[in-house]
Amino acid sequence: MHYVRLGSSGLKVSRIMPGHDELRGRHGTGVAPGRGARPSRSSGQAAESGVTFFDTADMYSGGMTEEITGRLLGKLFGPSR
Repeated sequence: MHYVRLGSSGLKVSRIMPGHDELRGRHGTGVAPGRGARPSRSSGQAAESGVTFFDTADMYSGGMTEEITGRLLGKLFGPSR
């Protein structure tokens, strides 16, 4: 995996960045906070391959996508330091 610096932050992130758009439930409906919040197979595989940069936006699902994605990444990578 190739890594680059993220702007002037000093952080190194993977050059590959999968995007997470609106989260959908089993029947195509929005996902409620905390319900079904677990790493998707593709997110888990990406993390296992060294991906450390995941994209989402606060406009998706009224901001829930960012919250849920943060929890999922916490499960994949452990607590942030």
